[in-house]
Amino acid sequence: MGRFTIEILASQCGVTTQNLRSWQRYGLIKARKDEKGHRYYDFSHISQVNLIVQWIGKGVPLRSIQALMMGEEIRKNSGWFAYQEQLYALCEAGNLSKLRGFIWKIAREVPPHVFIDEFIRPFRLWITAGRQPGLEISRVRLDTALIEYAVFAVSNMRKRAGGTMLILGTHFNDTVELWLEAIRYAGEGFQVEVLAGRVSQPDLSREPYDHILVWAGRPLNAAQKARHTAWLEQGVPVAITGPGVRPMMKNASRDGDLKLKVPPAANQNPPESPDIQTA
Repeated sequence: MGRFTIEILASQCGVTTQNLRSWQRYGLIKARKDEKGHRYYDFSHISQVNLIVQWIGKGVPLRSIQALMMGEEIRKNSGWFAYQEQLYALCEAGNLSKLRGFIWKIAREVPPHVFIDEFIRPFRLWITAGRQPGLEISRVRLDTALIEYAVFAVSNMRKRAGGTMLILGTHFNDTVELWLEAIRYAGEGFQVEVLAGRVSQPDLSREPYDHILVWAGRPLNAAQKARHTAWLEQGVPVAITGPGVRPMMKNASRDGDLKLKVPPAANQNPPESPDIQTA
């Protein structure tokens, strides 16, 4: 039977090693030990992790997932609304230390794509669109904490081997979106660099990266599509993503070509009521 390290298990399942260690603390997965006492994982763990990811995607709290795995009947208040209510309360209170702690806790416990697409993006859509007094400073507090976490995640991944990626944006007004993508791909094992500003006509032909991700704030016009086609013909490993833009790069693994994931449309009516411990 195949035996994996925690890094290989994370790679196979599209989660991070931080996720796995957090789930171990909740008793959701347990490493096996060989005759020398070394910890390892096998194919049965892949099925367990995939099941955990499915439940997390529905907003089921980790402590409830343990009961589900044991076959117990539980009351499932699944969804992300309660998490977002707690996040809003922290943004409004202005205690940046507690806000950072909450964001980092959630990011440790759920896969990056769930953290971004199911939790953060829908909440930012609401708080950015709102016109109530005080929402602006709440949004700035949130964005500050998100960028801090993104810098941590990106810096931490640079200590490990992995493909290199440059993330930049064109024709957009929200720099935080670049950092959210940085969290996503750092979590997938890439060594990410972010150009945190808008570049209207980037020349990517000389960039020394394995992969280049361009975030576009609006669909490409004819000239931009032609430029992207020219890059691909030159062998530039570039993908375009963002609102209304379809990906234009073939799928691949993190050891080879980029496995591009396009963020789904933000859900403006998130499901309801999981609970979470913030201690």
